Amino acid sequence: MHVRIHRLVGLGVAFGSAGLAVALDGSAVLAFLCAYPGATAPDWLEIPYGERGATRRPVIPHRTLTHFVPLWVVLLGVSVWGLTQAPPALINLLASAALGFACGALSHLFLDLLTPLGIPLFSLRQRYHLDRFTLRKSKPAR
Repeated sequence: MHVRIHRLVGLGVAFGSAGLAVALDGSAVLAFLCAYPGATAPDWLEIPYGERGATRRPVIPHRTLTHFVPLWVVLLGVSVWGLTQAPPALINLLASAALGFACGALSHLFLDLLTPLGIPLFSLRQRYHLDRFTLRKSKPAR
């Protein structure tokens, strides 16, 4: 999926995560501000290194660990748990930021699930994609 689509959807998800943060007595502003960069995070967290150009490679291979759904679901769950425990103000702010970031990242993963390359849903060794609303295994990357 193209980065512009991720950014546009991330902006929409930012409003939803702000509403969710308010419902959980969190900071709507932080959730909103963190959802937008979260929508592109699975790609930029791969941390490219090397010279610009053909030799530049990511530290983490594309669509592997950073696109692994359970990791982002755990972050979302921990942030929701943190907001529901009547925490101190600092924990509340961190949980609100994590909530927005995780919502943005999960929107990114959903969009990548629509592409033929797919994402790892249950295991890092197998990718899946949605093909006409049917979950299918993706062909392994070469």
